[in-house]
Amino acid sequence: MSDLLELHEEPEAEREPKKKRGLMWLLLLFGLILILSSATIILTSMFVPPVENATKDLDGNWVVPEDDTGWNDPDAIAAIDAVDEIPTGGRFIVPSVGLDAALGEANSYKGVINPPGFKSVYRIRDMGVSLDKAAEGTVYVATHSLRHGGRGPGNYLFDVDTGQITVKIGDEMIADGVKYHVVDFRSIPKADLGSQSDIWENSPGRLVVITCLQRPDNSASRNNVVIIGQLDGTDSTTSGGTEE
Repeated sequence: MSDLLELHEEPEAEREPKKKRGLMWLLLLFGLILILSSATIILTSMFVPPVENATKDLDGNWVVPEDDTGWNDPDAIAAIDAVDEIPTGGRFIVPSVGLDAALGEANSYKGVINPPGFKSVYRIRDMGVSLDKAAEGTVYVATHSLRHGGRGPGNYLFDVDTGQITVKIGDEMIADGVKYHVVDFRSIPKADLGSQSDIWENSPGRLVVITCLQRPDNSASRNNVVIIGQLDGTDSTTSGGTEE
C-alpha cells in the first residue's frame, strides 16, 4: 500500500486546477484503511513499565497498546515521526467537555492512524492541511481513548456508559489558538470510516477529530467517534449530529 505522504506530492501544482487535485486526493484516499487503534489500560503503581512498549495515560497509569504497529519497527518509527507537543507548545482544547491536551503531530503509516502516545492529540501531517493554512482546507487530528478505567484525551469526547458523544453543535474547539465550532458529530463503525466520502473531502476551514468509542463492557472498540468543526468566521454546508 502506498505511503499516504505520496498523496500530497504535487510537483505540477501550478498547472492543475485545485478542484482536480482535490478530487484525485479523495479518490486515492478511498483505497486506504484508516483506523485509529484502541488500547488496553493496566492500572498499576509500578514505576517500571509492565512491558517494553507500555506508556502512560493522562492519570499516570501504564497503558499497553492492542496494536503497536509502527511503535517498535525503526522504519515505521521514522515514517510516523511523532512529536507529542508541537514547538509552539500549542494545546487542543474543547472547553465544554474539559479537554485540554498537548497538541502533537504524526504521520499515518501504511494507511493506519496510530500515533504512539496516550496524552496528546495529534495533527495528522500527511492528510489535509496544516493549521497555518486552516482556511484553505481540512485539518485532521486524532487521539487515543482508553478502557479499563484509563483516561486519554479521547475519553473526554464521549460517555463510555451510554456511548453518547459529549460535544454539542456549536461547541468551541481550539487547536493551537485556531478556533472552530462543532457542526457535526458521528459514531461510525471502524470498517466504514474509510468510505465516508464527506469526511475525507479537503474542504476549506474544516477540522476533523477522530478517536475510538469505548464500550462499557471493556470489550474492543468497534466504532470511531468523528467530530467535525468549522473555522470561526467561515461557512459550512455540514450540520447536524448523528450517532449510529
